[in-house]
Amino acid sequence: MTVEQAAQELLDALELLYMNDFGGYQCNRSEALDIDDAIMALEEILKDKK
Repeated sequence: MTVEQAAQELLDALELLYMNDFGGYQCNRSEALDIDDAIMALEEILKDKK
């Protein structure tokens, strides 16, 4: 498994774990911002690798 594959699996897992039925996160606002920041950082890294 490459780093890119692992990062994509992590992104997918974060969405599954934290998304509620309304498309939002099931956590408080501060945690949601941290999750969004982590997702954006991973997506940027993945984009640069392509």
